[in-house]
Amino acid sequence: MYFKLSTIASLLAAATVGSAQIVIPANWWTQLPSCAQQCALQAAAQTNCPINDIACLCRSPTFYNNFVNCINNNCPLPDIQISKDLVKKLCTQIDWLWGINPCVRDCAIWAASQIPCDINDIACLCRNRELFLSLVRQCVRDRNCPVLSTSTGVVVLPFDVTCPTIGPNPTAIAI
Repeated sequence: MYFKLSTIASLLAAATVGSAQIVIPANWWTQLPSCAQQCALQAAAQTNCPINDIACLCRSPTFYNNFVNCINNNCPLPDIQISKDLVKKLCTQIDWLWGINPCVRDCAIWAASQIPCDINDIACLCRNRELFLSLVRQCVRDRNCPVLSTSTGVVVLPFDVTCPTIGPNPTAIAI
């Protein structure tokens, strides 16, 4: 099994600056293609979150799946990808671990607590990068996490990209 440390810096650029705030318009869904706007409204209605609270929607266990099911059934192919990409971008701006396999996510949160760093304190995680990644790898191994990976078993960990010591080329670390 391998961990691939890859560049997804655009998702986390604000976090590296320190306390920079992310501004997401309250009417975020109006940026979606028209067919997906109705899907966003319907998917939000199936949660306990108002449509204008994207942070709540991103934390909802059902919003994204309901949204994707709706757009897959109601939108043309180009609009489907645009819609998925926009929601993913917004949710990862709010929670940089959004979309990561729950077992790996839990391992990252646990590893951060052992350093100790807050999981959202990217600067702290970067200062303790090697220990953090080592703890994540050990946890993934111990829990036998079912990891989302390429055919070669490579897992993408987005939290490594904010560290200024990482070059533009991805690295693979065997676990």
